[in-house]
Amino acid sequence: MEQIDINTIISMEKIGKIKDAINSFNSIPDLLTISDNLIKSRILVCDGKIKEANKIFQKDHKIPLQEKNKVFEFQYSVYLAYTSYFLKESIENVGQMINEAKFLYHQMNDLEKSAVKETLCFLQTTKGLHNEIIGNFSVALESFTKAAKNFELNGHTYYLSGMYGHIGRIQQKMGELDKALFYYSKELDLARKLQDLNRMARSTLNIASLNWRKSKLDEAYELYKESLKFSIESENDLYIAETLFDLILISLEFVTENNTNYYMSELEKYTESSANLEELIRCQIAKAMILMNSTRMINRAKAQEILKIVVNSDMVNQQLTIFAMQNLCVLLLEELQLYGDSEVLFEINTLLESLSNIAKKQGSYVLDIEVLLLQAKFALLEGKGEKTFKFIKEAKDIAMDKHLEYLINKINEIDKSMSDDIHKWMLVVESDSSMRDRVEKTKISEYLKDAIKLKNFLKDASGPFS
Repeated sequence: MEQIDINTIISMEKIGKIKDAINSFNSIPDLLTISDNLIKSRILVCDGKIKEANKIFQKDHKIPLQEKNKVFEFQYSVYLAYTSYFLKESIENVGQMINEAKFLYHQMNDLEKSAVKETLCFLQTTKGLHNEIIGNFSVALESFTKAAKNFELNGHTYYLSGMYGHIGRIQQKMGELDKALFYYSKELDLARKLQDLNRMARSTLNIASLNWRKSKLDEAYELYKESLKFSIESENDLYIAETLFDLILISLEFVTENNTNYYMSELEKYTESSANLEELIRCQIAKAMILMNSTRMINRAKAQEILKIVVNSDMVNQQLTIFAMQNLCVLLLEELQLYGDSEVLFEINTLLESLSNIAKKQGSYVLDIEVLLLQAKFALLEGKGEKTFKFIKEAKDIAMDKHLEYLINKINEIDKSMSDDIHKWMLVVESDSSMRDRVEKTKISEYLKDAIKLKNFLKDASGPFS
């Protein structure tokens, strides 16, 4: 009888031969032990087959008595947490799974711990991803750094490359742009050595977004085109759609070469026969962004309708939904400024409530704070000074409770600015000033546009590992 050589499969995994590893597993499905299937689950995640990976845990939900030992239980709990994260389960559930795995690890003796060095890397990775989502960037950075060191010690070049990308993204979120570039470049170097086109596309996309953030439009534009080439070569439709989306957005800012319509037609070509909802929604948002860029009111009204449809559709990608909501908020603000209709203000507040609910559901403290600061500014529009300070206090309490020092300073500046101006502002409201004047004085539109632009520079970490 043919026997499975799990070490040969892991060797394939280490250098990024993911499809070969999966094919090896699939060639002898009846010979797989539960332990083999756990390793298969993490490899399936790499290939984007999240639901297939999760079926392993549904099928083998009960651990057989003969398998019940600390090493196996730890491995089982880690890969369940890892797969559940990418399945976009409740972030709180994933956090509990991580804590359970950590508890099991601390119950082990040194010999048992030496047997799970590889699995520990995936626990550190999951912990990093979880803390990134909720905004604990310092913990995320520490976790990814530990995972990188351990992946390197275990000879996992493929995962080491991914860790460099994760570290770079956290550094970028913390404003350390030079450090971010250093790690993105390391990710790209390893990806080239592995000839991993998916990772080459992703790391080049990250470097492009970093250059865009630094206002180096020419360099960013060329890198986006290079990333698109890698995505097409790897036949990764999701990456193709994402890169074309970014090329459309940067083309709207580009002076020397505006190829917006060309990239839009390419995006439509790639998505016209697609059954992937994320790709289709990305295409609709791109159309809305082009219409938003027009000075004609009729086009901006069409953009508003498209974004409303996206916002009210089933959520397939939280970052895209948030991006659509924020841009819809900008258009509603313009309408509010023009007509001063209280119904529009109600729509905006409803939209902010929806954003707040998303933040709480995914446990994203950063998004929660962003929304609270926006709600504080909108409360000023309505002349509700007490509500303004209530929202700011809530934002500050979250930042302090979660030790988000980089946000505490920002909130303190906003708090001081609003405290200094509150009496003047209330006089403006009492003088029955127009809504147009109020929107201009609070500078909400500029604040919101900056937040949207910054969010687009930061690539979503919730997709498959590659």
